[in-house]
Amino acid sequence: MAILRLLELPDSNPAAKLVKTIFKRNRKTHRSSIHQALAHPLNACRALPGLPEALDPVKGGLKTDDRITGLIHSSKEEAVIFTLQNITERPANTVISSSDGSHIPGKGVGAAALTLDANSLPLRIRIGEAENHTPYDAKLAGIQLAIANVRNTAPGDTQFFWFITDCQNAIQNITKPLKTQPGMSTCIQIRKSLNKLLTIFPRSKITIIWCLSSSGVQATIITDEAAKTATTLHQILTSAPSTAPIQKTIKANLQAAADQPPPEAAVT
Repeated sequence: MAILRLLELPDSNPAAKLVKTIFKRNRKTHRSSIHQALAHPLNACRALPGLPEALDPVKGGLKTDDRITGLIHSSKEEAVIFTLQNITERPANTVISSSDGSHIPGKGVGAAALTLDANSLPLRIRIGEAENHTPYDAKLAGIQLAIANVRNTAPGDTQFFWFITDCQNAIQNITKPLKTQPGMSTCIQIRKSLNKLLTIFPRSKITIIWCLSSSGVQATIITDEAAKTATTLHQILTSAPSTAPIQKTIKANLQAAADQPPPEAAVT
């Protein structure tokens, strides 16, 4: 994936010229991974879909913000105790949203998000076919859906946003963004969405919390079931590589997803 990042460098980057020089040199006798990537860019990108977001974060990228943090407990039990306690005794001016994604071969890829409120019902969206996306894409789409939902519904005096997900990798990559070109990474898009949320609520803080959907927490159970149901909803995106901007799809179809018949369960 480092090779692919080099190939994406703009001409204004000092290293771009060097990369092109290496490519042109000895392309017949000393064929390198750069040559292979340029010869089959689509195959190279789709060989391991979703991997750019799955890499360990590196220094650089978007500027970090202390108001956006991740919380991953050392065990499932600690995560459950913390989540249950804070849902029950959440501080005032706090908005909690749970999200999940589902990848079912033969059905599709769906995502769901639920904002904990007395009258809240989960939002659901179908991302596309299972062969075009990964389970990781579904998890990221769920987080995007949660952000879009709270941005439109959170009270103006909100001070804390808590996003619950069962994907540790997503938490790590969102809170410490990758050094990559804007628009190429879904995690970068999510980070930008969080920055916009902080612009709307300048006095707020954001925490992304890890809690498994099988933990017994009602909110995570509801979003898990809603995400599975979303895989069979009306097809929204017919075909796209896993690095497609999921945020754009969600914005264009958020209302359509909200109009779908919701599950009967609700959080009280």
